[in-house]
Amino acid sequence: MTQSSVDILIAGGGMVGSMLAAALGTLPNGPSVWLVDAHKAQAFDPGSNPDYDLRVSALNHASMRMLEKVDAWPHVVARRSCPFTSMCVWNQQQDAKTLFEAAHINEHDMGHIVENRVIQLALHDQIATKTNVTLKCPDSLHKLRVESSHVAVQLGSGETINTKLLIGADGANSVVRDQANIAINRDKYDQHALVATVQLAQSHGNMTWQRFVPTGPQALLPLTDARASIVWYHNKDEIMRLLALNDEDFSRELMAAFPEELGNVASILQRGSFPLAKAHAESYVKDRIALIGDAAHTVHPLAGQGVNLGMLDAAVLFDVIDECLVRGQDYADARHLRKYQRWRRGENSLMINILDGFYRAFGSQPGPIEAIRDSALRLVDDQQTLKKVVMRYATGSGGSLPRLATR
Repeated sequence: MTQSSVDILIAGGGMVGSMLAAALGTLPNGPSVWLVDAHKAQAFDPGSNPDYDLRVSALNHASMRMLEKVDAWPHVVARRSCPFTSMCVWNQQQDAKTLFEAAHINEHDMGHIVENRVIQLALHDQIATKTNVTLKCPDSLHKLRVESSHVAVQLGSGETINTKLLIGADGANSVVRDQANIAINRDKYDQHALVATVQLAQSHGNMTWQRFVPTGPQALLPLTDARASIVWYHNKDEIMRLLALNDEDFSRELMAAFPEELGNVASILQRGSFPLAKAHAESYVKDRIALIGDAAHTVHPLAGQGVNLGMLDAAVLFDVIDECLVRGQDYADARHLRKYQRWRRGENSLMINILDGFYRAFGSQPGPIEAIRDSALRLVDDQQTLKKVVMRYATGSGGSLPRLATR
């Protein structure tokens, strides 16, 4: 059994963990970093079948700026991404609607829809050029033991690593969080989400939209070449029934249930589903350990904000580490890690509650509640100043942002 030492070990090489590793790689004479991930990202092959990943993310401008600053964005664009220039939200009756357009805030787009794997591969491209960052894959964290000066980490390969700071970016079922005995509050929703990649018979116009019906939201995310990612929320039994249908029957039910904005579906490329839940760790930091991304929090996917929140976690923690390095301080000291927690936990808690409230408010409600909800949609649509404020926050241009996310 070999034993090594590294300044920072990041468990989890997905989008958020890779973003932090790539950012740390930009520091002159930066700390030594190991990025440990259990699964090697599949190579990008636009000619494969299916060639589009089922899981995509709606990157806002803050996340895009982070990718630009670590020189990963060109690697995203070279593969595939689809800008969306407008977003529409309405209820089933369509008498209360809000339309957001990039032109309202003098932007070319409101963000880009990108496959998760494309983001991960673009970041790994940059990590490969950094002398202080090492990608250890496939491997995973097995056990950890916290000492006064380091965390002893045993990997699944049997190797033992002593690290000054251990960062858990290993997802909703985080081993780091569990091994560190950090409690998490979970709440499952009654619904599942069915996700399908479809080929449309006509252009989607680079618009993303979301309609609310009593059984759950319905959404479209535009992809390249008149393709789209469809999200259909419903109870578990109905989602399982829909998944079991053949493509022809599923397409027929999809067009019958979705609004006319969907248009005609030429073909179903792939389908899948996942349960819905929200979760929030009671602490983001503990004894030379920090949690980021889904290891710290999961939100309802309603507005596609999960990856953007995780990216901001990575950017804030990067700021804390960089500041400590400049001042010659121990970035793994709890006093400094708590600065990261103070910034991010409150903001994430607010977003978790906003999305949860939004989801519940647009479910089946008594008449008076529906009237208030519809009035709120009309108010946002009528008040241009209010609309601009909402858009700036949604696109990642409002509020207090870490350096990596600023222009």
